[in-house]
Amino acid sequence: TLGLVAFVAAIVGGFNQVRGAIAGGLLLGVVDNFVAAYLSAQYRAAIPLFLLIAVILLRPQGLLGRVEERTV
Repeated sequence: TLGLVAFVAAIVGGFNQVRGAIAGGLLLGVVDNFVAAYLSAQYRAAIPLFLLIAVILLRPQGLLGRVEERTV
């Protein structure tokens, strides 16, 4: 599951920048610890996937990623 969490952190932060991946990992860690402290531990494995879905729906390029325009 560590590889899955690292992959989700990179996607959440954005693949364009290393800072984005670090920010995504930090956000994922904070949310994970918050859920473990205040909610049931059963939800702990599902939180990275919920966060991934939310970021993909709301901001597909990631939190710190830049929109790249292409001309065809």
